[in-house]
Amino acid sequence: MSAIWVVAGHAGSREYAKAEMLADELTQNLPNFTVTKQMLRPSQWDDWLARMNENHGWRHEDSPLIYRLLGEGSTAGALAGTGTTLSPSDRYPKVIGDYTAFASYAKEYYGVEQNLGDDDVDLVVQGNLESQQGGGEEEKSAGGEEGGAGAKLTLGIHNAASAVAYQLLWRVAKGQVFNANTVVDLVLYDVAEQSDRVQGVKMEIDDCILPAVGSITCTSDLQELAKAEAVVVSCGAIGLRSVGGPDLDDAAINEMAAVGEALESAENAAKVVVYGQGCNAAASVIAGKAPSVPKANITTLTRPDESRAKACVAAKLSEGVDATDLKINGSDVKNVAVWGGDSDLLTPDTSAAVVVGIGSTDGGGAATTLASALRNPDFVVDGPKTRDLEGVLKPEELLGWVRERDALLQTKRKGYQPSMLVAKSVADHLETWFKGGAAAQYWTSAGVWSEGNTYGAPEGLYFSFPTSAAEGALSIVEGLEIGREMRIEINAAGEAQKAKTDAALEKVGLPATPAYTPPEPPAPPATEEEKDGGDDGDGY
Repeated sequence: MSAIWVVAGHAGSREYAKAEMLADELTQNLPNFTVTKQMLRPSQWDDWLARMNENHGWRHEDSPLIYRLLGEGSTAGALAGTGTTLSPSDRYPKVIGDYTAFASYAKEYYGVEQNLGDDDVDLVVQGNLESQQGGGEEEKSAGGEEGGAGAKLTLGIHNAASAVAYQLLWRVAKGQVFNANTVVDLVLYDVAEQSDRVQGVKMEIDDCILPAVGSITCTSDLQELAKAEAVVVSCGAIGLRSVGGPDLDDAAINEMAAVGEALESAENAAKVVVYGQGCNAAASVIAGKAPSVPKANITTLTRPDESRAKACVAAKLSEGVDATDLKINGSDVKNVAVWGGDSDLLTPDTSAAVVVGIGSTDGGGAATTLASALRNPDFVVDGPKTRDLEGVLKPEELLGWVRERDALLQTKRKGYQPSMLVAKSVADHLETWFKGGAAAQYWTSAGVWSEGNTYGAPEGLYFSFPTSAAEGALSIVEGLEIGREMRIEINAAGEAQKAKTDAALEKVGLPATPAYTPPEPPAPPATEEEKDGGDDGDGY
């Protein structure tokens, strides 16, 4: 197993500049050489280094700090400047030291020497400093208040002992969610009975020694969780699927009320994403109990259903295509909307969907509307033309795939929740929300506050819409056409969501949402007989 190298330093450091150039050279010449860079602002370096030394028992004093992570099966050898012999079966981080130790190691083990002039180093330092000054505004939403490279963010995880949290935390700790140079301080919350499991999660993150993680706090105090800048909330089992109307879990509703009260008490306008069955009703309870938190700062997760819809579309597009490398992946499908309420009535909409990379082996190419792709059996550049598809994706195919997928997964996995999909979806949701510096080319879906929406959804609650991210905010995409069938689905979802939300609000003493009158669906298309004018009045 190859080593993962971490090169950390501050932008004004000449030694860091030399170290990152050496790391780049090694990466280019050694296929298994993997580097993670961590460039901080000069003003942040001392605090960051002190935390790293304290957390890991190091005594490093200056920029850069270079260390590597070794896995099982790594090649034994001596670390430059340490005199330490590595055991092939050990798994641990080892400090290489400063640039001099790094350069010595590169020469001894890889035969790579670096010859740099002062002018070369000065240019890199100047570029590093300018990138931070110029990127501060652009990266502010991705890294918290201070913005830019080396920014800090506090992320609170509710129900931190869960499988979803476990998988989400790995992506956060790897730097895959927020800006690559953002140091994330974690607040892991769960009930006191789960404290040992949460401590175990902390120990694993500590042992992974990933540079995107700062401090880790384990707590069973909601007030501590509520102080975070971003909070991921699991709503438990609110609104489980039922035939006879809303079926609400009192304990889960009360927990959401407590989360809202903690946010209000903390006087912290955190960004909150709520996931789980019944997340829209849960978000309304949180918002009702935290009136000082802007409604736009609370969102709900509907990405899992969007992802399932895209997978369904990709499978349909790939029917009959024998060339495996030319089959469509769900990630190539864009602009799939998810409308509606809690999971039993979330409605996928592919009317504006496009597919990227059709007819290309490398994923490139222009976007093609889904309707065009479905009608065209020749979208691959080679391979037999065996597809015979209609120009539409039948509603029962898409709705059945999306709405029943969760139950089918649990049957296949013997009752286990689909934590991998949910964790990925939470990570994607956070990444879109926090990195939204400019409007993206394609939009995604999220549950947001419905006030003022132009699509005929109920007002005053959380509802899933197609959304775009800009300047760290999610906003509803405007101007999409709503056909008759989709109008009927959105109306049904709106009525059901209002009922579920009102029932949850009533249980915690909050007022009901405004009255809702669903818009009339457009008239059905005229029949051929109606188009021909029908009877002429004489009976002939």
